[in-house]
Amino acid sequence: MWVFDEVFIRFICAVQGYEANTAPIRNLADIVGMLFELERVVGLDFDIDVQRPPRSNDWKCAISINGKKAGAAINTDLCLFLENWEKERDNVRSYYHSQASYQKWKDKTLAYYADTSVECVTPEELDEDERKEKRRTYLNSLYGQKEGD
Repeated sequence: MWVFDEVFIRFICAVQGYEANTAPIRNLADIVGMLFELERVVGLDFDIDVQRPPRSNDWKCAISINGKKAGAAINTDLCLFLENWEKERDNVRSYYHSQASYQKWKDKTLAYYADTSVECVTPEELDEDERKEKRRTYLNSLYGQKEGD
């Protein structure tokens, strides 16, 4: 097992071009904006699952990432990260690890992923006819085309 001290991890982050805390979260709009940005990442596919009354007793929402989704190369890495993150969070919540140890893990993780670049795109705006045709094709893929259509 590698042991990294905080100075070494911060050095690696700096060498790899990663700066921690470059965009502080000041309000809910900062969080929502970051979530909107996920839609632009090529190779990332996710679902948003919503459970709320009256169909459910609870009101829960989740961003769901399928680690085995074809054509979504980033999903596998994100699933692995989330799995490890939950373990680390549990270690801190259960007082197995200290906050300092947790911070070292976060710094090491950020340094590791700093070299993994992602491509972001802005979806093109479709004209009305093209949008309607794509909508029709989408609905046919879900429900099949009815006879006479």
